[in-house]
Amino acid sequence: MGTWRTLMHGNVAAWLLQGHCQEGLPARLLMPLGNSDLFDERPLAELFASVERRGVFRVGRTAAGEPVAYTTSLFGAPKVAMYLEVARRAGVEVVIAAGYVGSFVKDVPIGSLFVPTAAIPDDGTSRAYGLDRGPAPADPALTQAIFDAAGARNVPCSAGTVASIDAIMLEDDAMLEGYRRQGASAIDMETGCLFALARHLGMRAAAVHIVSDNAADREIDDEGRHMLSLRTQLEVALAALGRLE
Repeated sequence: MGTWRTLMHGNVAAWLLQGHCQEGLPARLLMPLGNSDLFDERPLAELFASVERRGVFRVGRTAAGEPVAYTTSLFGAPKVAMYLEVARRAGVEVVIAAGYVGSFVKDVPIGSLFVPTAAIPDDGTSRAYGLDRGPAPADPALTQAIFDAAGARNVPCSAGTVASIDAIMLEDDAMLEGYRRQGASAIDMETGCLFALARHLGMRAAAVHIVSDNAADREIDDEGRHMLSLRTQLEVALAALGRLE
């Protein structure tokens, strides 16, 4: 009957893919990150000629019929890890995340795009997997594709290392200063696990995020102005995946 871990993997895949395990998923995946309670799928679905469900995943097709898988918004490292493992076994090889970061260096404006070149997996899920605690690099070619896609649209991007944590309510000046000393300039809850686990699973991963707040400038966007960049972010991510160019 196999080991319990093998059985559990099969059970979770069946749970998430809901009858599409044999069909699987395309090789390329877009993974939105952030609070799933606030996620609106429509801006993403509108970028495709058609969308079909494969369990909790979606497969969008361009006007040329080329498929790109995507998820609904994933919040926190545990959910990212579960979806990533299932996606890998379903045929996904390349993933670009599109989420949010808080900056803690000056002059990185809210609503601008931030492209992590590496991420510190300082979360419990990465620790449970036994992943390297050092900064996990983004895939260089995918990251360059993001910069190229943004440049083609005259969209400026900042870049740097993001630190990923579990407990957002514990974020304070001392924590950010500690991460600054480690070379980070932004913080989120998912990218570190994504980069580290993708490398462990033999996948290529990169990300393009929206800056939602800036601790160095003491600025929090309580009006949701950063969401005006959502369409641009999604277009850049999909173009970098090589499907909308």
